[in-house]
Amino acid sequence: MRVLLLVAVASLLVLTSCTVPGGTEEVVLDLLLTDDTLYAPGYTDDQFNLIEIGMTESEVLRRLGPPIDEPYHPQLEGQDWDEGMRWTRSAHDSHYKVRVVIFRAGRVAEKFAEFYVD
Repeated sequence: MRVLLLVAVASLLVLTSCTVPGGTEEVVLDLLLTDDTLYAPGYTDDQFNLIEIGMTESEVLRRLGPPIDEPYHPQLEGQDWDEGMRWTRSAHDSHYKVRVVIFRAGRVAEKFAEFYVD
């Protein structure tokens, strides 16, 4: 019976992680910790999953809507300043799901989806 339960839980994690931008780690942390995520109006994980490297800023905004706050400029180690936009933040400075897109020269250079643990 335990083996069947473990197989069922593992299968559920694998299936769920295929549609969650942060993958299996995010699914597990979401089960264990309190999620304090605020999302930008119009944001969906399905649309975030469709964002690809090289897309223009306007293509991203059409898919995700406006970001949750003003663009910010994270400096990634060893790189020039980039423009980033985020569609999530923590409501109370706690654990939350990160959804960030980094642009370089007006095009998607990177995207981040993870469960931030504070």
